[in-house]
Amino acid sequence: MKILLIRPNRNEADAAALAEFGIETGIDPYLAISQVNNVLGAQKMLDALRSKNEKWLILTSSNGLQYWQNLLDPGELEKVVFESESIQFAAIGQQTRRQLFALGANEVAVADRFDSASLAETLSGGNPIPVVIPAGSIAMQTLDNSLSGLGFDVISEVVYQTNPVVTSPNSVGQIAAGVFDAVLLRSPSAARTFLSMNPSPRLSIICGGNTTAKAVQSLGVKPDLISADPSPEAIAKAVSAYFLDRRN
Repeated sequence: MKILLIRPNRNEADAAALAEFGIETGIDPYLAISQVNNVLGAQKMLDALRSKNEKWLILTSSNGLQYWQNLLDPGELEKVVFESESIQFAAIGQQTRRQLFALGANEVAVADRFDSASLAETLSGGNPIPVVIPAGSIAMQTLDNSLSGLGFDVISEVVYQTNPVVTSPNSVGQIAAGVFDAVLLRSPSAARTFLSMNPSPRLSIICGGNTTAKAVQSLGVKPDLISADPSPEAIAKAVSAYFLDRRN
């Protein structure tokens, strides 16, 4: 059994989790990420966190924090978090939750269903205070729009961009040759890019998260497996159970 991993980065966490179940993986990115030189935007978000008023820092992407920090002085964001007593933290899933704990958060709210709509529901019960969200160039606006509609002041700046790779991935030919049993899709952009390069893939489609699954379905493809929890550990467990069931 071999699973194709196509994220632009951070595939190693999925590979390690799947390896715990004896599942082989191959890494072949279909997307590329690059820094957006939005220094003013990065500083604007940092200044919002420096305010003495209550505010939220929300991570919706594991890349958002890294590329935001790249635009700041080393340790600058950590210092603001350490010195502030008015920042509340929220994350879209377990990976971004761990990033916030590493940054210095003591408590992190996590979306019940690990998607933007669920996270908006989680925050809707509180007072509409400023919200800081470092984002990518093709980030969905579900959370921003929902919170803005509830009266939150959303301060979101693009700090990285995502584009399809220029050269066709080697795995396109390998998929046609039956090398892979499944592909793991973790974002709507990954789903769109993968299916544009593999219009009728002969392998199982595994989706990390309901948002990705909806994107796959909108493209006329039915996911074979949906892991509502997109953490590497949860996906690996679901994949193992899925293929075990197929063998039986």
